[in-house]
Amino acid sequence: MRHRNKVKKLGRTASHRKAMLRNMLTSLFEHKKIITTVQKAKYARPFAEKYITKAIKGDLANKRRIISFLMKREVAHDLINEIAFQYKDLPTGGYTRVIKLAHRQGDGADMAVLELVDPETRKNSKRKFSKHPPHKVEDQEQIKGKKSVTKAAAKDENIPELEQTPEIPEVTETDLPPELPEETLIEPEPVPKPEPEPKPEPEPIAEPEPKPEPQPIEQVEPKPENET
Repeated sequence: MRHRNKVKKLGRTASHRKAMLRNMLTSLFEHKKIITTVQKAKYARPFAEKYITKAIKGDLANKRRIISFLMKREVAHDLINEIAFQYKDLPTGGYTRVIKLAHRQGDGADMAVLELVDPETRKNSKRKFSKHPPHKVEDQEQIKGKKSVTKAAAKDENIPELEQTPEIPEVTETDLPPELPEETLIEPEPVPKPEPEPKPEPEPIAEPEPKPEPQPIEQVEPKPENET
């Protein structure tokens, strides 16, 4: 049974799909972008994000995993030393994006560009990403100190008082308009209902004429032959 094993097959076997994914990620990390179909780009994007996260962690097991998965050893070293270093100080996730293109001539397939996001663009993005939690006690104390400083600064600031809204005078009975006389409603005369027309009586059904009795058939005696 294939319960909880849902995966986009892309019309390929498991071995063919894995080989295609390895080639796509190797080309992506080498050229920083690739042009492919929308379905393949959406399939490869989460794997690219995961391998960039492994490169950012930088431990020995993850490095060996990256080198064994990618097709070129030079591309694996570039991912660990250069690409991961660019995204190291940024929140996790959002390293790649998919941009749709026009349809491909011939079969009309939906095309797209799978590319790495520029670190400066990623840094200035307004989208909310999960941030790395501070692991050191010193970092936590600095964050607490910043919060206390901001609260104290907010108290010291001279905030102008809000303008008081003018009071609304109370409305008395004398200020109300005089009551208008109630209009008398004239009930309309009832319209007489038309009497239903009498239904015509059904015509009597004519009795069928009796069939004539069959007359008896007369038997004719055969004539004797002349004697010779």
